Amino acid sequence: MSLFKKEEKKIFHIDRLPEEMKVAIKTLIDSSIPDVAKAYGFDYLYPKLGEPIFIPYGRLDGKYKSTIDAFEKILEEVEELKDNLKEYSKWYGNVKLFDHYRFTFYSYVDPNEGMKVGIGADPLSSPNSLFDVQSLCSALDKGKSIIILNPALSGYISSTCLSSFNIKFVDTISKRKDEIIDAYTWLNKSFHENFDKDKVYDVELGREYMDRLFNVILSEVRNYSTESKEGDIAILPLLSYEEYGEKESIKGVLQNDEKYKKYIDEGRLDEISLIPILFSGSLKELNEIKDKYSKVIVISDKKIRIKIDGNVKQLNDKILVIENAKS
Repeated sequence: MSLFKKEEKKIFHIDRLPEEMKVAIKTLIDSSIPDVAKAYGFDYLYPKLGEPIFIPYGRLDGKYKSTIDAFEKILEEVEELKDNLKEYSKWYGNVKLFDHYRFTFYSYVDPNEGMKVGIGADPLSSPNSLFDVQSLCSALDKGKSIIILNPALSGYISSTCLSSFNIKFVDTISKRKDEIIDAYTWLNKSFHENFDKDKVYDVELGREYMDRLFNVILSEVRNYSTESKEGDIAILPLLSYEEYGEKESIKGVLQNDEKYKKYIDEGRLDEISLIPILFSGSLKELNEIKDKYSKVIVISDKKIRIKIDGNVKQLNDKILVIENAKS
């Protein structure tokens, strides 16, 4: 082992990197699709101090055959720093971390080496912190079969109190994977063409990274997935009050809905969330199923704004329980 630290080239701007690396970084930053993570009960963690996994631009200099080749170099650098993930465990406790990351621009001043500029890599984790799962578990019955009607709680099942119940979820998202990736690809490509002076977005790499996120998530939750809605108790996670047309594509909603059109026309990509589209129709589903189970539990990440007739118990402002709904 060398006793001397390898000299690292000083690069302070992304434009000084090889074109393949520059395009790869910009593409990855726009392809983390956190809405998909949220839709499965996962999340990307935010560092509470600095960036535990920080890659200076100087370590990304070199010659690359393609953006995919540049991406592989970034993953190599992340691999060398993975021991630093223990910082997230200190900050967030017993969340589960996955080998998939949201990339961000990051810079800081090192007291010995001066300005350091590069990218940070923040890990995917589960569960997220949207739902009051402890209160939810208090309303469940051991020995009863439980079905979650969408995937919003799937990231909670293996590592929370839900693991002690006979529970499955219906995956309403994965069947739309290609449509979701197509919509994000169109959004990102349109944004870079209209608002990025360099007009750089690598469609192939973007698709590969979005597909990679799906693969990581689905490999974690697939053992709890089912196509059947049969069960004694139903849980309906409520993340959207929207009612878009059932046959309208995601891209069609983005192009035709006035709110989305405004965000797109103004280049406000960071304000666009597909969650209202992906969970559209939840209220209609509630009306259809509320009498089909012995108990229906509605759980939301926000104060529930609906009125339900019948024998309804409100555990708190985010959880409603419809008792003995099945005759």
